[in-house]
Amino acid sequence: MTEARGIRWIGAGSVVALILGALTSPLPHGTGARWALGVTLAVTVTLLAGALTRTDRRIEATLLTGAGLGGAVLDLVQPKGLGLLACYVSLAGLGLVLRPRAAIAPGLVVLTAAGVAEAVYSSQPVLAVLNLSLGALFMVVTAAFAAASRDARARAEALAAEEHELRLARQDAAVAAEWARIARELHDILAHTLSGLSLQLAAAQLLARREGAGDDLVTRIESAHRLTKEGMANARGVVSALRGDALPGPGSLPRLVEEMRQRAGLDVRFASSGEPRRLTPEAGLAVFRTAQEALTNTVRHAGSGASVTLALAYAADHVKLTVADERGEPPQPGRGPRPEHRPGYGLVGLAERAALHWGRLHYGPAGDGWRVELTLPAGEE
Repeated sequence: MTEARGIRWIGAGSVVALILGALTSPLPHGTGARWALGVTLAVTVTLLAGALTRTDRRIEATLLTGAGLGGAVLDLVQPKGLGLLACYVSLAGLGLVLRPRAAIAPGLVVLTAAGVAEAVYSSQPVLAVLNLSLGALFMVVTAAFAAASRDARARAEALAAEEHELRLARQDAAVAAEWARIARELHDILAHTLSGLSLQLAAAQLLARREGAGDDLVTRIESAHRLTKEGMANARGVVSALRGDALPGPGSLPRLVEEMRQRAGLDVRFASSGEPRRLTPEAGLAVFRTAQEALTNTVRHAGSGASVTLALAYAADHVKLTVADERGEPPQPGRGPRPEHRPGYGLVGLAERAALHWGRLHYGPAGDGWRVELTLPAGEE
């Protein structure tokens, strides 16, 4: 970028020098010659300025060749002017823009035209052409070396960028391999442990019913069995996330609501409003986990027959999830009042998860029930 900016400054300075040189040098005699000078100067300056603003190499080379020919005509019309400056700038630009072989033909055209212009008014045309050729050769060689250096630096930068991308890919692969190892360990530990616990609870449930145990004991065993199954499902979700599978998000809430209705018999009303906004996978997972934890707490603490409203609202810059429940049947006589629900580590962890995504989680009593409200900023993935 710095090199291109320097070339443009040199080209702009050459344009200014051409104009000043034409105005300060002796003007040719005759109206026709002066008109020719003005038209040629305007065309040459336009071509040179156009070459400085183009990025296509072929167009830029064509404009530079035209500017070099215009400089040769300027040298013919105004011998004491700075027409040769346009020729030198043209040759240097061709050396920078084109490959050496491709620059030979247009460079020879410009050099021939400039040599003819110099030889017309010179008392020693051969020496004048020789000096012009040596100067042009120096300009072309210098420009060619600069172009080679530029291309080499571009290749080095490309290789460095490719190496950086490769290093990042290797790091990602190493992280993915570590996640896969952790996923396997979690699967082996949780699958064996929770599966065994689920089988033991199922056997205990059958035994309690066969031995005529009280309804309260059977209900608690059924509840523990259900929680074990939920734990197994959550563990499978964590393992899937570690393996890189798709994470559940706001789009999974209807399925979660239906599962809670069928599995826990919970009266859930779900509503979504606003134009859906895109969230990062991790932020979407925070929405899903908050709804899951709030509904699970309702089943545990709100009593039989409890109802809950789950609302997902999309705004222009945020997404809000609200879960509000109403207690079910009051405690039976003789059993005392139900203890107040206090937030456990689940809600605390969800609040920390929300803070990681620049959101906030509020929870607490609301009327005769409990209310959980999650707000996350919305943005593009």
